[in-house]
Amino acid sequence: MGTSGKMMSRGRPVGGSSTTRLMSTLPSVMVSMRPACSRAPGRRYPSHDCTGGYSRVMTIVGRERESAAVLGVTSGVLIVTGEPGAGKSTLLALAADRHQGRVLRMTGSESEANLPFAGLHQLLRPILDDAARLPARQRSALLGAIGAIGAEDTGPPDRLLLGVALLALLSDLAQRSPLLVLVDDLHWIDTGSLEALAFAARRIDGEPLAVLAGARDTTGAAAPAAFSGFPTLALGPLDASAAVQLLDRQPYPPTGGRRMRVLDQAAGNPLALVELARAYGTDGAYPAGDSTAEDLLPPTDRLMRLYAADLDALPEATRRALLLVAADERAVAGRIEALAPAEAAGLLRITGGGEARRARFRHPLIRSAIYHSVPLAARRQAHRDLAASLTGEPDRRAWHLAAAAEGPDEEIAAALEESASRARTRGGYTAAVTALERAAELSPAPHDRARRLVAAAREAVATGQPH
Repeated sequence: MGTSGKMMSRGRPVGGSSTTRLMSTLPSVMVSMRPACSRAPGRRYPSHDCTGGYSRVMTIVGRERESAAVLGVTSGVLIVTGEPGAGKSTLLALAADRHQGRVLRMTGSESEANLPFAGLHQLLRPILDDAARLPARQRSALLGAIGAIGAEDTGPPDRLLLGVALLALLSDLAQRSPLLVLVDDLHWIDTGSLEALAFAARRIDGEPLAVLAGARDTTGAAAPAAFSGFPTLALGPLDASAAVQLLDRQPYPPTGGRRMRVLDQAAGNPLALVELARAYGTDGAYPAGDSTAEDLLPPTDRLMRLYAADLDALPEATRRALLLVAADERAVAGRIEALAPAEAAGLLRITGGGEARRARFRHPLIRSAIYHSVPLAARRQAHRDLAASLTGEPDRRAWHLAAAAEGPDEEIAAALEESASRARTRGGYTAAVTALERAAELSPAPHDRARRLVAAAREAVATGQPH
């Protein structure tokens, strides 16, 4: 597949949900019951709902040591790493469930990883009123970075001042109530937000402020560069005993030869165990007419095949809507009803409200399978349709047009160059570099291509990192 047809990565459109909703999608979570609100009377716990007679308690199969490590973080930083489906989000949900204080969330997304300070916007949105307590320059730096006030009023944010402001705000909140900052999919958080949070995290000094993050580890890299040096907790495969226990907790655990194949192909991955048990359990059947059904395929290939096969039973309108949200997780407006069958099937959940509404796929492989289940021409058309609906969001529109491009196109290259300029104005130098590089690729004229590459190199210097 050519460059123009790829799922967009590093924030280009591809090509915090509540703990209760999250629990229903996490493969290695076991739920038991306890009396609700069994906490100190009169104390405020903003992250919990104590309206019912009972509340859920999360326990995680095969992750007792890891659970203890996560729950033991009351001040400082811990990065949980592991392959997709290893249980990173499950452990973060456990920490949120047990935390006796306030919880703030930042969740990475491929479609926003190149939007400057998109992660910081998520983090600060619930606490914007608290920013009023900051000194004027710090408040302006924070609000300017997330677009709450015009960049023309503040200029590009000073990265040092931004980090100081974030640290001051989080520390102030922590003094009033223990504060837990959860960062899921750390690898998809935009660079500006990562740097600001890392600056603050390195300066936590004993106050009841903890940063707990989950990062995908498929290449051996423990965490993004901004978070290098922090303590990490690596999630390996479940051991044989835990894998069997989790498999037996499923509604229809496989038996006999199927059971052995599921255990072997899942290779200790909790999500793979659940998905394969769902497909090959005692109430299911092997795929018909598939000569490779009995073979031991790599787990990723097998899971991709399973996820793509799920699409056939969905209505055409749902498959079309799924392709659009696979290309851009935020493209859910006007498609809630069409996506309902997919949500009922457990492929995704619609989370948030208003501008924060997005599709959260049960697993990254589902999104990839949906996107690659159609021909290149259909993927390009999806990006064109999304671009046409985003006239009020020029940055996202430019990236969708780039994904749909079949060759050099000066109009699209110019739109990306303008996006880079806006990113630079807000201090998003890494986003500016990426946009300029893609603009250069799409430039028909050699002199425009050279000019944009030189501009990208100039912006790369401001990032302080090799590019």
